[in-house]
Amino acid sequence: MGKDKWQTPDQKVFVDNNIPLYVRSEGENLRDFWKKIMGEWFEAWPLSDPPAELVTKEETFEKAQKVWKARKVEVSVPQRCSV
Repeated sequence: MGKDKWQTPDQKVFVDNNIPLYVRSEGENLRDFWKKIMGEWFEAWPLSDPPAELVTKEETFEKAQKVWKARKVEVSVPQRCSV
């Protein structure tokens, strides 16, 4: 992937195939759209394990994994998209 490419070819196909659904959903509540898309995305491309710096003696791996996933999803979900 080049510096201007954030997705793999398969991910691009996924995004491109879902643009019409986004456009149809734009006038409605987009919550259902994002719930569907994010579920399908992370099923196809799961997140990696959390970095070691998130796993401390006080935290379990599972807790660190939840924090990691929350951070990744928070960054991944666009606030406003334009087509």
